[in-house]
Amino acid sequence: MVFLFYLLFESHLSLLFRNAAIFDKKKMEDPTQLISTYEATELVGIVSLLYGMLLHSGAPSRGDLSPPELPQHTQAVILTGIKMLNNMATFSLEMLQVNLHKNIQLG
Repeated sequence: MVFLFYLLFESHLSLLFRNAAIFDKKKMEDPTQLISTYEATELVGIVSLLYGMLLHSGAPSRGDLSPPELPQHTQAVILTGIKMLNNMATFSLEMLQVNLHKNIQLG
């Protein structure tokens, strides 16, 4: 029983450390120029798209208590945009952070 607990603990611990290292700085070649394309296109316009969809589509006036429910297709686009930003972070967290900071300053 103790051995089984040890195996479970050991596998959980290694998984934890492996997941924690996903955003470590890494030197990787980018022959497709994907990361530089993300930078040049302001993260492919995802942040602007999210701003537009969330802040301007059906935005309630200041007096309304609750915002209207978002349509299913809007929720799907927003979720896909957030997933893409997450994938960009796994490629280059520093690039994502720099570009998000630029968007905040310009916005």
